[in-house]
Amino acid sequence: MRNSILTLGILLLWLVTGCGTSGKIPQEPPKPQWLLQPAQSDYYYTGVGSAPKTGPVNQYQKLAEQNALKDLAEEISVSISSTSVLRKLQSDYNYSQDFSSVIATSTSQHLEDYELVDTYENSHHFYAYYRLSKDAYVQNKRKRVFKAKKKAVAKYQQGVVLLQQNDFRNGISMYIKALEDVFPYLDQSLDTTLSGKSVDFGIFILNQLEQTFRNLVISPEKRPLKVRRFEPATVRFSLTEAHQAAVAGFPLKAEFSAQVLNIDKAVTNRSGVAIFEIPEITTTSDKGVFTVRPDVETLLVASSDNFSVRNIIRKMTLPESATQILIAAPGFFVQSQELAFGKPIHSSRFKEAFITELAKKNFRIATSATASDYQLDILVNTAQTNAMRQMYVVWLQVDVKVTNQQGATIYSQSFSDIKGIGLNKPAAAEKAYQQGVEAVHNLIFNKMYYAILNKIF
Repeated sequence: MRNSILTLGILLLWLVTGCGTSGKIPQEPPKPQWLLQPAQSDYYYTGVGSAPKTGPVNQYQKLAEQNALKDLAEEISVSISSTSVLRKLQSDYNYSQDFSSVIATSTSQHLEDYELVDTYENSHHFYAYYRLSKDAYVQNKRKRVFKAKKKAVAKYQQGVVLLQQNDFRNGISMYIKALEDVFPYLDQSLDTTLSGKSVDFGIFILNQLEQTFRNLVISPEKRPLKVRRFEPATVRFSLTEAHQAAVAGFPLKAEFSAQVLNIDKAVTNRSGVAIFEIPEITTTSDKGVFTVRPDVETLLVASSDNFSVRNIIRKMTLPESATQILIAAPGFFVQSQELAFGKPIHSSRFKEAFITELAKKNFRIATSATASDYQLDILVNTAQTNAMRQMYVVWLQVDVKVTNQQGATIYSQSFSDIKGIGLNKPAAAEKAYQQGVEAVHNLIFNKMYYAILNKIF
């Protein structure tokens, strides 16, 4: 008994001392001052970044570095010069994009000569502290601005040569590329000497782009242009420069107020003419406005990947020209021969039914074959009868044929599954005629319309 008590005491003592030792929580290293309170310096830009300790060590350390440099870049204030191109854009174009944030983002992408000051980590996060000499930053930025201006001026000069050769597409593209080169520095004056004169290159290249677009003259071939509904149409616009020389290979874009264009882009040919093909005039309107302007998006695809530069070009006032399109409906001359058992009857019900449906589709109804575009001939006749339980069955056949002005048949179809039932032959024939007219409205006309739609319209 005494031994058992002694053993129990020893066990309890071991448990108490053992648990006390293993249960101690590891102490986190104390946080450095730069993490507790951001450093302020007259000589350095500083930045602190962190990353969770997940994944490979080099991965989260790299993420902490990136975040620290982003923090450092945000400390570099962006002050927009009152004479810079950004002021011009904000005042002249009401362009409200936050250029400060855009320039700051560009700044973070061009940091160099920064140094790692210190790191800190605990069980969950890794922290990095970087700094960059303010003097070094100014010197490096001055070098970058000089290189950017040199590249931009070279592209501008290439653009001048291309424009002198009447190559407006590539000339404008070079101007846009020159603007893109200096875009990260548009918050400041970009004094440059061109042809012996001192200019702010940002404002200068923007003015050159505006003037180049203004020098383009777009003109319609016809004012107004007359077309027919349901038929194809060709719309031509010419493009010249200020001295009336044709501009070839330039992309243009069109808009038609009366209907959506399946193909709304064209490039000028050697004669400076852009040809827009409309497969079919489908609108029910009797007129519409066809407007053409430079296809800016196509120009930008080959000129700049910079979203902000693209928006600057989109905000520019571009030349445009328009022509009115007058839309006439094609005319149909309709005639019918309506018979009963092979003999003419005094009826024009089928002719009237087809005219009603043509009018619904906005076709013109011509009063003579010579005044029409198409002729519609309808032959209606009742066939033999069958007696069935003291009732008569009369079958009716409708032959429909459409020809064009040259006499060519573009549609021909017979419908013979129409019947009428009555107490006698005349009653059954009348019922067959009623069923036939109803079939014109519900079936026959639509079959004719959609069958010939792809052939003549």
